[in-house]
Amino acid sequence: MDSNWWWNKKWMVRDEGLLGSILKPNGKYGKFWLEPNTSSGNPSFYWIRFDEGCMHPCWKNRYFYSVGITTPQIPALPAWNDLLPASGQPVVAKQYTEVGDTVRSLGSNPYTARLEGHIQFKGAWEIVRLFCFQGIQENGNDWIVIDSWRNAPMPEQDGTAHGDPP
Repeated sequence: MDSNWWWNKKWMVRDEGLLGSILKPNGKYGKFWLEPNTSSGNPSFYWIRFDEGCMHPCWKNRYFYSVGITTPQIPALPAWNDLLPASGQPVVAKQYTEVGDTVRSLGSNPYTARLEGHIQFKGAWEIVRLFCFQGIQENGNDWIVIDSWRNAPMPEQDGTAHGDPP
């Protein structure tokens, strides 16, 4: 997670699982970028930035730290087709969900490379993990998995989502 290929580029949330309105406000694709804090030289953390209305306000002024050192190994994924909803491309959506679940299961391993931060939604704090994969889609696009976890059971507990550049 120490290279710069994944920050200062726009990410678009393509499929949001149960996180729904937290990542895709008003049913639109959520869009954000990660801006490094370089006040001490090398980035010590990354701000999540977005244009007004592109993400739920709970993401405003949130920051993420790089943790872990081992990038999860995942298979190449087919390109996501924006022209079809996730329900219209069941094979592709299933592959993304399965790989997302695999990545999510590695989130508690302290050696797994990721960005980690937190948000407050509906009065509850959530740990949010971002896993970034370079060129993993068959069309060469990058991919990001967004995972959340909260201490209290909530309908959004599934916490998975994914995105790539618009």
